[in-house]
Amino acid sequence: MEKVNQILMQKYPFVNFEMGLPFDACEPIISKETLIHHYEYLNRYIVNINFILSQYPKYQNFTIMDIIMKHDEIEFNLRAKLLELAGGIFNHEFLFYLLTPPLKLKPKGNLLKKINKDFGSYENLKKKVIEVAFESIGSRYVGIVLDEFNNLKVVCFEKETTPYVFSLKPLYMLDLFEHAYYLDEKQDVEKYIEKSFEVIDFEKIEGMYNEYVKSENL
Repeated sequence: MEKVNQILMQKYPFVNFEMGLPFDACEPIISKETLIHHYEYLNRYIVNINFILSQYPKYQNFTIMDIIMKHDEIEFNLRAKLLELAGGIFNHEFLFYLLTPPLKLKPKGNLLKKINKDFGSYENLKKKVIEVAFESIGSRYVGIVLDEFNNLKVVCFEKETTPYVFSLKPLYMLDLFEHAYYLDEKQDVEKYIEKSFEVIDFEKIEGMYNEYVKSENL
């Protein structure tokens, strides 16, 4: 959770996220070219948000989380753009943080118990991710999240919306923008989703899950 909190607490001037892995670390599941392209999108969000905030000093102390959760305090003409950019930064950095070389890690421990309870099995969870991903079209994310009762849910988020807007706690966010899969899989989105499970660091996700549940029980 420490890294997630670091992402959320960033503020102006934003700097690009340092990848914890080489760009070719996820091959052949995610190509070096795709991951570089991904990273360039993140950099574009950072350049744009810094440019806007350089002109509005009163918002320069807003963290990513502030922009997401207190967006109604931002001038109406800036609100949607800053919310999109802040969401894009979080979603990309969160995804990059959870990437791992293709070790085919699987859920275990408390996380696996929760998956089995709420979905029946890990395979059913993967099927649910694919199902929800195809319930909408266009630029979007499909997220594995915890709701207010700590039930696991699979939810689709339009464009760069984050789970926090809906009081949901993110465990994983899969990018379904075209730039995330087109170079490797063309239009085969289902294949991209299926392969993406091979590069997810479930140890980090279980750590987040345990922290979420622990904080709720304090």
